[in-house]
Amino acid sequence: MELFLNFFKPLLDKINNSSFFKYIFDKIFMLLSGVSILIPFYLLYMMIEKEIFNAQGKFTITFLLLWLGILLASWLGFQIWWHSRSLINKDDESNDKYITPLFSLLIKTLGEWLGFSIGIVGGWFALIGTLILGDDAGMLIRALGLGSILNVGYSFIIIMPIIGVLIIAAFRFVSELVDSLIKVVISINRIELNTNNKIKEENV
Repeated sequence: MELFLNFFKPLLDKINNSSFFKYIFDKIFMLLSGVSILIPFYLLYMMIEKEIFNAQGKFTITFLLLWLGILLASWLGFQIWWHSRSLINKDDESNDKYITPLFSLLIKTLGEWLGFSIGIVGGWFALIGTLILGDDAGMLIRALGLGSILNVGYSFIIIMPIIGVLIIAAFRFVSELVDSLIKVVISINRIELNTNNKIKEENV
């Protein structure tokens, strides 16, 4: 009977003290770090399939220069996700009892990854695309399927990094709001605990 009632107790204990979710988030961060480093190689494969190296020289040169920028951004993205994994298991009261800090860390890391990627790749392509391709840059953008983050024009050389910084700041702002929420909860719990202890002492 005891085995029937307590068979899943170890798993439930892990869920209650957040260690189960720490394990899941650790694997998610590891997966996303791997995805980040694989992106440029998938993009290279896709463009080889589209015969980018048989296109006009200016398109090939621009793509190779862009690919180097994407490779740099992906390497940075890999390190952002990988190093954030070390914060999942940090020794912290809120991180031991609540799942909220894990979502806060995910939001912050996602913002850094997106912000740096858009800022670096977008700004770099705006520079090389404007200088080398000019009005023909749209053809390469459509082939890459990155029309949402790639633009040409001297203004975008500055605008894209600014957008990247704003994305990082916005995600960090939301992350800090989530952190503040859990800190308020912890403070309230401490106040209630101290109040209950005082009441007990007075009744003794």
